Amino acid sequence: MIFQDYYSKYSKHKNVAKFTILCIKTYLNLTYREICEVIELSSEIRRILKIQKVPNYSTLKKFFKKLAPNIRGLNEVILNRFVTKY
Repeated sequence: MIFQDYYSKYSKHKNVAKFTILCIKTYLNLTYREICEVIELSSEIRRILKIQKVPNYSTLKKFFKKLAPNIRGLNEVILNRFVTKY
């Protein structure tokens, strides 16, 4: 999946970082506010994502809304590709 760096020229956060945060949120089964708190507390995660400031929870929610139509069936693709069937 390829992302443009930013949705808007005024955006402060890269789309790849936001997508990664959403993946972590889903994996850890957290709310938008909870994942923002986790990222805020972890300087290591921010360093890896190359962000200095954590996006607001509403920014992540809006990003997901824009992204949702493009990722339908993404779970199935990931599971079919990486999960071995017995």
